[in-house]
Amino acid sequence: PAVRHIVFFRLKADTTTEQKEQLVEAMRGMPAGEGLKDIVKALRVGEDLGIPHPSGPNASIAVMVDFESQEGYEAYAKHPEHIKFFESFIKPIMEPGSRNATQAFLAHALLLFAQCFVGSADLDILLRIAIAGDVGSADIVFFRLKADTTAEQKEQLVEALRGMPAGEDLKDIIKALRVGEDLGIPHPSGPNASIAVMVDFESQEGYEAYAKHPEHVKVIESFIKPIMEPGSRNATQFNIPEVGQV
Repeated sequence: PAVRHIVFFRLKADTTTEQKEQLVEAMRGMPAGEGLKDIVKALRVGEDLGIPHPSGPNASIAVMVDFESQEGYEAYAKHPEHIKFFESFIKPIMEPGSRNATQAFLAHALLLFAQCFVGSADLDILLRIAIAGDVGSADIVFFRLKADTTAEQKEQLVEALRGMPAGEDLKDIIKALRVGEDLGIPHPSGPNASIAVMVDFESQEGYEAYAKHPEHVKVIESFIKPIMEPGSRNATQFNIPEVGQV
């Protein structure tokens, strides 16, 4: 199955506008590279929109890359052109410890999260992501479970998450919801997350209504918080400016 890779990070405070523009331009040019054009199926870059969240600072940049298969992602990850790009454009201006990434299988045109790498800092970022259908917004959250979490607790959590769109008060707010579980692809940046959730909304206002909705808060308090490893939560919220574009 096809795989989608998403990575996001903060830029150092002294990063110039020119450096940021060079970074984004270099990212968008990667699929045209002679060595990557047959590996990278699609690549999109998003910049932070700045919705604050109590869990931590926003990331500055996010990149979404699609591949035909897991093998395609693995070839990309170790490809010299990708490594050169990382060393030349990202590393010099990336805030240390701010990188987070996910790799996930794609189900049709929609993202089903399954593999999440959790870095050292909690991030809440705004990006842009393509979803099938209308212009809207998406929220992605991923976290690790405590080591003593039982299979029953995990099943109850996943069931509660998947049941939210059917709730009387949330069915008109949530456009779509997907839950993914870790696939276990190792990465030197840090340990894998256990669970990832992606929720789609008609608009940013829909996300904001969902974020503070009592039914959503109840799921967090009753099913997530008791078994989530403290400090492992990461999240992104995306505005979708145009269908199929990021």
